[in-house]
Formats: sequence, C-alpha cells, structure tokens
Amino acid sequence: MLLATTALAGVLCPLPAPAQAQGRDAQVLQLDEITVTARRRDETLRDIPFAVDVQTRAQLDEKRSYDAPSALKDVAGVYIPGFGDRSTSFLIMRGVGPILFPLGPDDSSVLTFVDGTPLPIGSSNANYLDLERVEVLKGPQSTLFGRNTTGGAVNLVPTLPDDTWKGYLRSEYGTQNHRMLEGAVGGPLIKDKLGARIAFRLRGIDGYVNNVVGPDLGREQSATGRLTLRFTPTDRTTWTLSGSADSSDGVPVYYALKGDGFPILAAQNLGREVTKNYAFQSKFEHSFEHFTFTSQTSYNALRADLTYNGADFFLGSRITGLPLDAFGNIASNYFDRNIDQKRFTQELRLSSNPGETLQWIAGLAYYRDEAKLFSMRNVFVYGPAVSGFDNLHQTTTGQAVFGEVTYPVIDRLKLSLGGRYTREQKKYDGEFWNDGTPGTVPAFGEGGKKDYNFWTGRASLSYDWTDKLTSFASVSRGYKSGGFGTFNSLMWAGVPRTPYDSSSIVAYEIGGRGSFLDERLKVSAALFYNHVSKEQILAYDLQNFAQQSLNRYTKICTGDPAANVPVTGNGLDAGASI
Repeated sequence: MLLATTALAGVLCPLPAPAQAQGRDAQVLQLDEITVTARRRDETLRDIPFAVDVQTRAQLDEKRSYDAPSALKDVAGVYIPGFGDRSTSFLIMRGVGPILFPLGPDDSSVLTFVDGTPLPIGSSNANYLDLERVEVLKGPQSTLFGRNTTGGAVNLVPTLPDDTWKGYLRSEYGTQNHRMLEGAVGGPLIKDKLGARIAFRLRGIDGYVNNVVGPDLGREQSATGRLTLRFTPTDRTTWTLSGSADSSDGVPVYYALKGDGFPILAAQNLGREVTKNYAFQSKFEHSFEHFTFTSQTSYNALRADLTYNGADFFLGSRITGLPLDAFGNIASNYFDRNIDQKRFTQELRLSSNPGETLQWIAGLAYYRDEAKLFSMRNVFVYGPAVSGFDNLHQTTTGQAVFGEVTYPVIDRLKLSLGGRYTREQKKYDGEFWNDGTPGTVPAFGEGGKKDYNFWTGRASLSYDWTDKLTSFASVSRGYKSGGFGTFNSLMWAGVPRTPYDSSSIVAYEIGGRGSFLDERLKVSAALFYNHVSKEQILAYDLQNFAQQSLNRYTKICTGDPAANVPVTGNGLDAGASI
C-alpha cells in the first residue's frame, strides 16, 4: 500500500501534464541532451569517453529514491554491501572494492561526491535529497576525482535556485508504518543577484523483523535538510554556498536466524545506531575570456554511535549449543562503537570555456582527513580477541596536482590524456585497556606514520560515427594508498598492528552510446577488464575471531556485481532506456 500526494508543487510551480494530455497527436517526445560534470566541467554525456550512468531527477522521483541503495539498485555494476546499518556501508563498482569491510577509515574504492566534493566513506549510505541528477562514473576516476576511486565514483548534483520561484511538497504512507514528508522551495531573493533554495525530508519506518526481547529490527527515523545560496554579482561570476545536515536513529538488521522451518526471528536486547552528517560547501567560479577559474572548498563531519549484541540469542544458541539465557547478559554480549570522521578539501582549478577547440582542465588539491574510533566490546564466546576498550586516531593529509586535455585529432576523433600526482601522509596512534577479561594485557599503546607518493592517469579515444552514435576506448590507472587498519584484534596481547600495502588497478574499457528511434531509445554498453594488484582485503580467523589486513592478487573472476565482491573483474556492462 502506498499513498502519495503532491500539494505545494501545483501552487508554486504548476506541474506539466502527462505527454498524452499535452498533445495526443504528438508522435515524438523530444528529450533534452543530458549535461554532466563527469570530468569536472559541463559536457554533454555523448562527449564522455568512459561509461557513465545518469539518473535524472524524473527517474529518481519515479523510483522514490531516498538514499544510495534505492537510487543505485538497478545500475549495472554497482553493489552496496552492508550489515544493516548506515555508517559501515560502502560501495563496490565493477567488482572493485573492500572485502567484507574497509581496512581503514579512509579505505574506499568508490567514493560519493556532492558536486565534485568528497564525502567520508561512512557517508556512502547517506540520504539523497533534492537532486538534479546522480552521475555514476564507472572505472577508475583517480585522475580528476583523486585517491580512493579505483572502482568509480558517484557524483550527486543538487538542485540549485534559479530566476523563478519553484517548490514542491510530497508525502507518502505505506506498510510497516512507512511515512515520509518532503519538500523544497527556491527562487530569487534579489533579482539576478542572489537566489536561495531550502529542502527537507522527514522519514520513518517501523521494524520489520520481529524481536522477542527488544525493539523490532529495521526501525528507523531520519531527518535531512539543505540550504543553498547562489550569488551572481556579475554575468561572469558565481558563488554557491550550501550547508546540510542529515541524522538517523534506528535499530539495524545485522543478522537473524532463519532455516529448518524456523521463521525469521530475532532475540537481541541491544541494537541502536545514531548517525549525524554535517556538510558545508563553497564553490566560486569566474569566467575569463579563454578559461574559467574555480575554487571549491568543503568540510564534512560524520558522527555515528552503534550498539548491538555480538551474538543473537537464537543464532548463538544454535551454533554453540548453549541455552538462550547464556547470551542475555549485556556485559558479556555487546559491541559498542563510536565513529567520528572529519574531512576538509580545497581545490583550485582552471578549465577551458565551453566551445573551445582544445578542451582542458588543470588544478591543485589539498585534503585532510581525521578519524577517531572508540570501541568497547565483550562477546564471551570469542574470548580475549573480542574484549576490552580501544581507541584509534588517524590523520591523513595529501596534496595533488592534476590535469587533462582533449584534442580533436581529426574530424570526429578525439584524444584525451590526463594525469595526477599525489603526495600523502598518514599517521596514527592506538590504545587498548582491558575490561577484566583473563589473559589480556592491562594496557597497550602503539603508533606509526607512513608517506606515499603515487601517480594516476587516463588515456582515451572517442569517435563520433554520427551525431547520435559514439564509441570510445580507454585505459586508466587508479591507486589506493596503504595504511594501518581500523582493527587490531591482537591488541589484547600487546601485539602492534601490521601495516597493509598500497593497491593499484589498470582498467581497460571499450564501449559506446547512441540514441535511436527519434530519441525514444537510448542505449549504452561497455566491455571492461580490471587488473588489480595487491587488493586490500580484511580476513577473519573464525577460530578466534581475529582480523587480518591482507593484500592479495587475483587474476580470474567475473565483473558481475552479484558475484559478491571479486577483486579483479572483466565483463559486460550494458543498459537501455525508452
């Protein structure tokens, strides 16, 4: 059951009637050519020499997309693993991404960006709000979007205020007491000088997995909001400022017992996740006669508090043979994690103006990430490896210079060459205290730092067979720096964590896109092969629940996203829309 209503939209900005009502005699519905920022500047989709999936606002509304899983669920090659919560979710694209869990607080292969500025990895499953479009960039994007995009990138493009007042209000109600209220309004505050837009969403759902000793699993309520100001003091200058906040409070669905005729049923007396995301962005643009200068600044903060049972009573009893009440003591069956991540970025760019024969972009970037992770846990069935208190503080700073140029070799044939050089520094310190569990050291401290210098790049060719049909081929190199790891399951024994190595990828891709039947049929397809070296993998020792940070090389596997995270991929990536 779903009840959807639209109220304010018809008042502030009359909605267009369906195509049949506008003109039943019309034979063709002309669609506007899609503009994207997949190479950090405005271009038509047909000019991009690699695979890009674009979800327009109309498509997002049709699917009722609220977050990454609902928006990306039908995008070929994209997979979102998770443990039922938001803050530990991450993205995998074309089989490239962490195994089981990211090794470190900045270990990602697919980052989410908002208008080109990166979010922390813990925000991969944040709410989507009032977007003009979602651009899914497939394959390594390290050249222009930076580190940790070896699998791809997701760029969220918010709706900006323009010269007319527009708005909407939408509500929904459905099963499991699903409820949602969403709206936005924007327009000129000072004609031709200052515009503003504000958007919000309130959403909630009751639990959908019955829990016999606590609140039902799956319950969540969230609130999201964004304010955007857009200054246009001259026809050549634009300054966009935005601030947003996103919070959620729920009971994650980590695991539950099912099988042997047993219904899905949970027995967990702990379970809660509270997340808060804050973001501020500034984008200043000034167009000169032959190029455009852009200064883009962002600050993002994520705070997450997770509490849950280390073992569900039913599941633990089935595995160990112990009675249910053996798992009911919270003091010996709990995990508690506090995550605090902050990310600051500053980027300066020069780029060619639209219409120039030689298209190019060059820039400088600086970033600083800070992660503080505090954990408390005691799960008696796993012994000392899952006991005590530990604290991790990691800081990552980096500087990069990058550029890309696109040159028309001959009529209809374009060559693009780009590269990026990055210097990165990581340092950490960690501490452990016991909680009285026998066999553990009273306290332990460790620390370390490492420097990384690396380059990434991309070369591509594209050919326009007709005004409606384009093909392309590319080779690109991506890179993920090494690190020290979020987890050290041997701290209880006084053993320092072992650093893991950097990982790199060389990706090959051929593909094309075209429109047919008077723009009513659009088709895109790509073949790709990923060669991943020293992929970073988190492994578990099931005997003692100890984690290991490993680097592995794998030659053969599939690019099918349903194959559950291969580390090297080759396959077919295709899509069509009517």
